[in-house]
Amino acid sequence: MRQTVSAGVTAAAFFATAIAGFAAAHYQAAMDALDKADHGVVWDTKGAITADVTCDGKPDLVIVGQKGAMGVVAVVPGLDRPGKPIIGEYPTGRNDLQDGFCEARLKVFLEPRNCQWEDGFIPGCKVVKGCKAFRVGGEECDAFHFYWDTKAKQLTYNRL
Repeated sequence: MRQTVSAGVTAAAFFATAIAGFAAAHYQAAMDALDKADHGVVWDTKGAITADVTCDGKPDLVIVGQKGAMGVVAVVPGLDRPGKPIIGEYPTGRNDLQDGFCEARLKVFLEPRNCQWEDGFIPGCKVVKGCKAFRVGGEECDAFHFYWDTKAKQLTYNRL
């Protein structure tokens, strides 16, 4: 037997709609925090992801954008109560720089946080249940692999 909240609306549909509205409000608050921190960035809102990347058990917003010739990578900690955005800018369209992206259009991808690279254990990285790492880049050259440094309490990246 289905329980209804109002005529023709199931309780499950009602709660799904309420949760979506709640999530949308938090997402908008995170985007407002980003716009307040840096007005000149064109954010790739369709490519944004949510996951715990700061290892505090709360979902964060991870998003990339473009600001002129610079690629922008941002994390807004605590999607439920957005904290101060962590924003890094990197040259794009340059394959001659180790600290730049070959691609002009960046993409973000989640990856497991196993704290291991080809050459061993990652300094400052601690495996935390539910915490993820992410990579930014494309297919033209090596991506940047971002992880939360639990000792220094900051976002760090490695490039293989």
